[in-house]
Amino acid sequence: MPMPGEMWWLDCGEQWVPVVVLDNKVEDDRFALDVVPAGIEVDDLDCLDLLLLPAETSSGRPWRLIFRCQSIIDRRKLRERFGALTPAGWSRVHEAVWGDGIAPERRGPRLESDYDPRLETYHELTALLLPCLREC
Repeated sequence: MPMPGEMWWLDCGEQWVPVVVLDNKVEDDRFALDVVPAGIEVDDLDCLDLLLLPAETSSGRPWRLIFRCQSIIDRRKLRERFGALTPAGWSRVHEAVWGDGIAPERRGPRLESDYDPRLETYHELTALLLPCLREC
C-alpha cells in the first residue's frame, strides 16, 4: 500500500507522471489515493506550486509539487515507487496542505493572466491525469 510521503510513478497511459502520495482513501471498499504531481522543472513555479529543496527528498534533487493538479486517483494506476520525502520534506508539504499554506519563498509568482504561458503545463498535465482519476 502506498504511504503518504512516498514518490511513485503514475501510469497515465501515454506516459508516466511522478507523484507524491498525500493520503490514502478507502471508499466503498476500494482504495484511492490523494496525490500531487511532481516535476523537476523548477524555473516556472507559480503561486500554487511548492518548491522542495534537494535535502527534502530521497532523490537529492529539487522538485516542484504542482498543487493546481492535485487529484484523487485509482491506486491501481501506480507502477513503481522511486523515492520518498524526508521528514523535513513531509513537514513542508504538511504545512502547505494542512497548515498555513505555501511559504512565499517556496512558491512562484501569481499567474499574470488567463494567457500566462505556465498554464499550458497545467492543461497538458490535466489531460494526462484524466484516465487515472478515481471514478466517483
